[in-house]
Amino acid sequence: ITGDSPLKNGSRKTDGIFRSNDTLATPTIFRVFKDAGWKTLSLIWDTIDFNKSEMADGLDVYENYAQDSPRLLLLKKAHTPGWLKFMPAPYRQRMSQQLFGWRTKGYAGDLKKLVIGNTPSAATLRRSMGYLESFSNDTQPFFMFLHFVDLHQPYLSDESVCGTLTEGLSWPKVYADLPTHDRGVAAIIADDLASGSPEAKTAAEYLHKIYLEELMQIDKCLGEIFSAANDFERPTYL
Repeated sequence: ITGDSPLKNGSRKTDGIFRSNDTLATPTIFRVFKDAGWKTLSLIWDTIDFNKSEMADGLDVYENYAQDSPRLLLLKKAHTPGWLKFMPAPYRQRMSQQLFGWRTKGYAGDLKKLVIGNTPSAATLRRSMGYLESFSNDTQPFFMFLHFVDLHQPYLSDESVCGTLTEGLSWPKVYADLPTHDRGVAAIIADDLASGSPEAKTAAEYLHKIYLEELMQIDKCLGEIFSAANDFERPTYL
C-alpha cells in the first residue's frame, strides 16, 4: 500500500502496534490517488480489526465486511467483556477471541465460516460490482483496492466448486479427528511430512486440492469484475 516495508515506512513499531497513517514516512497509494483528484475505495474482508481512522488515510470508502458484519458485531458485543480493555494490547485480542470461542455456539475458531459462510469473496464481489455499476457513467477517475481472503486458512471451498477436485479422494484416517478446515491442520501435516509420513503426503495433496478449488472461486469472481470493467467506455487498468 506504500511500496515500502512496514518497518521502513513507519506503519508498524517494533512492538507490533500500528501507527496512524499521518505519521508514515511514505504516503499510501490511496493518498496519492486522492490528492490527484481520484475517488478512492478499499473493499476488504479481514478479521484483523484495524482502526479505520488510522488505516484508511486517503480513502473515500473503506469497507471491511468481516468487521462490519452485523452478525459479528452482535456476537462480539454479547461475548466480549469490557474488562479486556485493561489488558495489554498484545494479549487483549487473543484473550477476546478465546472467550468469544468458548461462549459462541458454532464458532470453533472460524470467524470466516461463522460470519459469512465459506465464501468471503461473495461479499467483496457483490459490493465491488455495485460500485462499478454506480461509477459507470461517472467522469471522475477512481482507484479501487479489492481484497479476497478465501485462499487463507482455514481451507473451505465454496459450495459451487466444493468437490470439483476432491471428488473420489479420501482424507487419511489418521487425521479423522482433525477436520480439513482446522486452522492448525497444515502445521501438523507439515511436521508429519518432515518425518516421512505417507499419510501426511496424502493429506497435503488433499488440502492442496481444496486450495485449488478456492482459487477457482476467486478466479470466477475476478472474471466477473474484469468483464464489468471491460464494458466501461473509458480506459481501465487492472
